[in-house]
Amino acid sequence: MTCPPCTHDCNQGETCPAKSKQAIAELESRKPVAWEQFHGHMAGPFYQEPPQRTWVGLTDEEREEIHGSTKSPYLDLIVVEAKLKEKNA
Repeated sequence: MTCPPCTHDCNQGETCPAKSKQAIAELESRKPVAWEQFHGHMAGPFYQEPPQRTWVGLTDEEREEIHGSTKSPYLDLIVVEAKLKEKNA
């Protein structure tokens, strides 16, 4: 089995030293999103990125339903905010 990172038959699979070095270099090139602490001591960088979610907006029907549904544009905005929070929770 040819190992792409080191281009030779290493037969080590995921434990190949070249693959490990490549993975470490990839992590080190990224900026940490936070720093972990363990009992008040700095434990190190945290590289896991938060999951990306797709934004869900209002449909034309929902916009029409909300538009003018209250006596105040301000209250319309509160209704819009609540609907978007519900859809994107």
